[in-house]
Amino acid sequence: NIQSSGRTLLSLINSILDFSKIEDGKMEIIPAEYETAVLINDLVSSVAPRAADKQLEFKVSVDEDLPCALKGDDMRIKQVILNLLTNAVKYTESGVVELVIRGERSDGKQLDLYVEVSDTGIGIKEEDIDGLFESFKRLEVKRNRNIEGTGLGMSIVTRLLDMMGSKLEVVSVYGVGSTFSFRLKQGIVSAEPMGDYEKRLLADMENERKGKYLYAPDARVLVVDDNPMNLKVAENLLSLYGISADTSDSGARTLEIIRNKQYDVIFLDHMMPKMDGIEVLRAMKKDSLLPEATAVIALTANAIMGAKDMYISEGFSDYLTKPIERRELEKQLRKLLPESKKSYRDPAQRARPAPAVPESDSLTAREIFAIRELCPALNVAAGMGYCMDSKEFWLDTLRGFIDADKSGELESAFAAEDTGLYRVTAHSIKSAAKTIGAELLSERARLLEFAARDNDTEYIKAEHSGFVEDYRKLLKDLEKVISI
Repeated sequence: NIQSSGRTLLSLINSILDFSKIEDGKMEIIPAEYETAVLINDLVSSVAPRAADKQLEFKVSVDEDLPCALKGDDMRIKQVILNLLTNAVKYTESGVVELVIRGERSDGKQLDLYVEVSDTGIGIKEEDIDGLFESFKRLEVKRNRNIEGTGLGMSIVTRLLDMMGSKLEVVSVYGVGSTFSFRLKQGIVSAEPMGDYEKRLLADMENERKGKYLYAPDARVLVVDDNPMNLKVAENLLSLYGISADTSDSGARTLEIIRNKQYDVIFLDHMMPKMDGIEVLRAMKKDSLLPEATAVIALTANAIMGAKDMYISEGFSDYLTKPIERRELEKQLRKLLPESKKSYRDPAQRARPAPAVPESDSLTAREIFAIRELCPALNVAAGMGYCMDSKEFWLDTLRGFIDADKSGELESAFAAEDTGLYRVTAHSIKSAAKTIGAELLSERARLLEFAARDNDTEYIKAEHSGFVEDYRKLLKDLEKVISI
């Protein structure tokens, strides 16, 4: 079907792009602090549905004594483990796929993170194990002809592990199954034991409510974005801190607004039609419209290595990636708002972004299963995460996504062969789709955006119709979801 073919194509493209980056020396390892439970939950959420589709048992064995927060490149770690897990699911027709994660040899500052993925799949002949890591090489092509792939996955895994100072170990018995494992040094940010990772995620949300939170009703904040749904999400997030934000949907409108009103913080989208965020900031400065005390934060869905330096050099105070994460937003507000406008309150006083009875503001298991049936393209957990796990907020965001349908704009840009407008429109769809949890559509929009940026009209012509068709199908499916 279309979704399966799209997922396969996307996987192939991403593998080739990642391999090219590694070959060109452009792939970087970027250590960052991360929550261990979140990493594990992301892995399980991604793989469990695939295993269930093949009626495989998916076991997860996680050391509850693992530190709750570590430091390393969690994005690349997830990429490595997901590659191993998806391979295990692909090459296993019946039985079990198991993920084991534990900590070893801790000195209080660092530990060895041990990861093991095993399966009861077809196994690998001993003489073929070395060939497993060769680029573009697939084993037993005749036997595995119905299994998609480029032969790059394991090569990428081994190279990424090498870049992180590790090595993949393989034990396999042909016809019985395989076990892949590696050890990776990670910094210990908090030595507190993680405990049950699922309970940990719930506990973290509760702990946040116990601490004081920022409350700044007198703060003057302006949010600029050409996508109405993104503006709505930002407004809802800011309302958590008592902030009633002003909004603008264009660069020209923004310049009009700030001629008549000053702000403490301006959140300014980078990629907008006609006048992008950098051009708007330059115009503000040229016309002396920006008070020295006003902080300007760039909003971008294209955060890359060096992005912060680029935005700082253009005169921004900092940047936030889209979809906006509440914790990162609060960090910026705490840092940039004037002290006189900041206060802190007990969590019980926190306002909800939408009126709802707390007991009913979460999705039930039955609702989640129903949504998966109605709209398989949605990652419900991801979408809810961007909406503070509030059912009402998320459903409201889905309505905004439907109302902000940009398929017509994309079709017009395509017909006019206007790659500039096409790029901006695809960018807007990419960001909004990711916010609601439509991750595959978001990634396809990203590839179209970059194709427009590089003037790759052949790629756009090949992918445009299928993308628009799937985009419109998603919109129809969402209509069913919001009525559950």
